[in-house]
Amino acid sequence: MPTETLDGNSIRKATKVASEGGDLMLRDKSAAGLAIRVQKGGASWYFITRERKMVIGRLDAFATADIPELRNLVTRARSMLAEGNDPTTMLKAAVVHRSTEAASAQAAATSGSVMRWEAMRDAYLAWAKGHRSPDTYRGYRSALGAIPGSPLEADFKAIAGRPLTLITTHDLRLVRNAVLERGKIDGKQVSNQDQARLTVASLKAAFGWAVENTEVTGLTTNPATELKRAPTASISPYAVDPEETEDKRALTLLELGMLVTGLDKIDNHPARLGVMLQLMTGQRRMTVARARRRSFASHPEYGMIWKVGPDKSGKYRVLPLPDLAASAVEGALAAGRSTDLWLLPQQRLRRSGDAGGSHIAERTLSDVLLTLRAPGGPLSSAPWVATHDLRRAFVTHMLPRTKALGLDSGAVPMITRADEGRYGLDETVYDQDPALPAKSAMLTEWDRVVKEGCMQAERLLDAAG
Repeated sequence: MPTETLDGNSIRKATKVASEGGDLMLRDKSAAGLAIRVQKGGASWYFITRERKMVIGRLDAFATADIPELRNLVTRARSMLAEGNDPTTMLKAAVVHRSTEAASAQAAATSGSVMRWEAMRDAYLAWAKGHRSPDTYRGYRSALGAIPGSPLEADFKAIAGRPLTLITTHDLRLVRNAVLERGKIDGKQVSNQDQARLTVASLKAAFGWAVENTEVTGLTTNPATELKRAPTASISPYAVDPEETEDKRALTLLELGMLVTGLDKIDNHPARLGVMLQLMTGQRRMTVARARRRSFASHPEYGMIWKVGPDKSGKYRVLPLPDLAASAVEGALAAGRSTDLWLLPQQRLRRSGDAGGSHIAERTLSDVLLTLRAPGGPLSSAPWVATHDLRRAFVTHMLPRTKALGLDSGAVPMITRADEGRYGLDETVYDQDPALPAKSAMLTEWDRVVKEGCMQAERLLDAAG
């Protein structure tokens, strides 16, 4: 049986014999087990031992330049056999990946000894859910692209389906850069810096956990160690430009009015009240979802107030609620039971074994806007709108009005930010809050602005018949 140092001449010889329908076996002198076999007009690369013959791939799947890597491949295959492992999966993967390292990683992922990206991400999130705050877990889940249909999901295509041991720092840079790319307009970075920084921080946390749990994940080195964060945003998040491009602009007054009037057609009554409360107070989706019934009370001067909190520091802050916001709360209180803990109780069980008793799912609030922005819907002019755009609308429309109200620009974040507050939950939280007059002025003006939008919407709808 011919034995030679396989090279380009060997490939040409085998190709000629195959074209003539002959048979031939060429074994490599440099790497025991590597061979070219021609049989019945077909030629293939083989890994051959005394006990087994395994096809690596067709002869034309590898060129002369690939032969050194094929030698590495069969050397690794012999080691696997000696360890009692089957190299078949690795050999098949070599045709696609052209690398012993990559083929070995794919084989390890198939066998389960090394996790792929999605499996590690989900395992990490499961750990984070039990060991981190709900807000932190929610942030990780979003920043790691684990929410189906989110813009971030597509940003992770560079590592989608890859074994952890094949993911490099460069691959993670591609993920970070994909997030940043979505925030560019005409090549200028106008947004997404903060989102990219959150994604990088979450990647560092996830891969750090994976290395610490190598017996589960199979990862021993951390590719995120050298990954740099995105540049810090240079523009204040409160300085929103209403003249930004279509996918970044704030809702117009007319669209705000269309949103409010469109809520009347939403069948899920608690969800639409939750969206109304978020719109009228500029709060985050989770803040509204977690609002407790006991957090709403009557005030002798400002009517209904909302004691928001506690935040991570144990602080509470107070928001006086004008007409539309108060009506939404009153409707939710009336629809619920006095024994309910939450203003908007859980509507369905979220998983097997769920005992219920939680608050409404944040996604349920998002689904309301998903319905309103559908083609032909009242917000079809803003197909990008999501719950965070309700906060954007408040900031955009109220920031220019602060001076006319006798307030400075700090009055806007006083409403929207969570770090303004006091400890405790007694009456002093609101009776002695010196910021209540300014807050009331801001939210009352916002109530008037939204009602103005409603009048615009009603006139448009009346004209359309």
